[in-house]
Amino acid sequence: MEQHAHKTSNGSVIPIVLLVSVLVCAAIILIGLLALNAYTDSVTKPQPCIDGGPGSPAIFQNADLQLFVFPKSASHIESSCYTWQGASIDIWFDMDPSEMDKFVSSTLWDVGRLTAANTSPSFGNQRPNATYLYTNYTSAQEGMEIWVDISAIPVRVFIYVYLD
Repeated sequence: MEQHAHKTSNGSVIPIVLLVSVLVCAAIILIGLLALNAYTDSVTKPQPCIDGGPGSPAIFQNADLQLFVFPKSASHIESSCYTWQGASIDIWFDMDPSEMDKFVSSTLWDVGRLTAANTSPSFGNQRPNATYLYTNYTSAQEGMEIWVDISAIPVRVFIYVYLD
């Protein structure tokens, strides 16, 4: 059987089978990298999650896990979820300041009293020159941080929750 070959510019001969094999391997590697990129984008990019829709991790759709109770005055509610080696959720909304104590006492964990914040949230629709109150609960497996922007009424609440 005669083997077909391709002659290069320097006179060496490359068998077509070898050339095709290299091209097939390169195509497989490229397809694998594209699939990996699509998968990691789908689990690490923020997704709306309060509505229980397809972007919601199952942990946040569980009615037994009530992280907190939205106050009656809650408005402009927004969220994003991340699911990569655990799950986390960012939630922010506006509320009437008269409901603050009731809201804080409704959290799943005892987060304690709100005190002056040394930090600000890294997500959500933040107001310029905001003044924050802060409280948190943390353990090895779960946690909750709450910032309350008290620079205007209604106050704006930012909540970060993580679960392993």
